[in-house]
Amino acid sequence: VDQLNIVSTTSSLLSEILDREFEALEAKNFEDVEELQNAKFSLMQDLQSGWDL
Repeated sequence: VDQLNIVSTTSSLLSEILDREFEALEAKNFEDVEELQNAKFSLMQDLQSGWDL
C-alpha cells in the first residue's frame, strides 16, 4: 500500500510539473522549461523506482 501511495503522489507531482512546463513553453521561458524538465526527469526516475519495488 505504501508503494502505491508513493507512486500516486509522484504521479500527481509529475502532472503538476507537466502543466507548469507547458505554461513555460507557451511563455517561451526556456530557463524555467529546462528546470522543469530536470524535475520531470527526476520524478520519472522516482516513478520507475517505485514500480520496481
